[in-house]
Amino acid sequence: LVMLDEPGADCAVDAVDELTIVAGESVIYCYTVANPGNAPAIDVSLTDDNGTPGEPGDDFAVALTGLTDEDGDGTADDLAPGASASGVSAPKSFTQAATVTNIATATAVGEEASDTATVTVTRPGLTTSR
Repeated sequence: LVMLDEPGADCAVDAVDELTIVAGESVIYCYTVANPGNAPAIDVSLTDDNGTPGEPGDDFAVALTGLTDEDGDGTADDLAPGASASGVSAPKSFTQAATVTNIATATAVGEEASDTATVTVTRPGLTTSR
């Protein structure tokens, strides 16, 4: 999910799967990882491809809140059955007209799930004549 980076913006209310912006505006990606299963998800992590599928060099890990220590290893990196965790990206500004599909991938021991958000960046064009 993605939303405009503006004061008071709330991922729970303002986030959408597709967004059209004008070049120069910033967006924030909103993430939710859920465990609808009946067993804990162990060693949960979330990676964002930074809108460049196939180019892992710029991927980044997303910090998640809401994770717990279900496996007792002393690290809050698990997700209880029925629970969810969330995170947000730093603001990202786009300067060129393009359509950017961003992919976030959650992994846990034996599990993987991905979701996408698309930002269409428009750019005004001006000409002059005499």
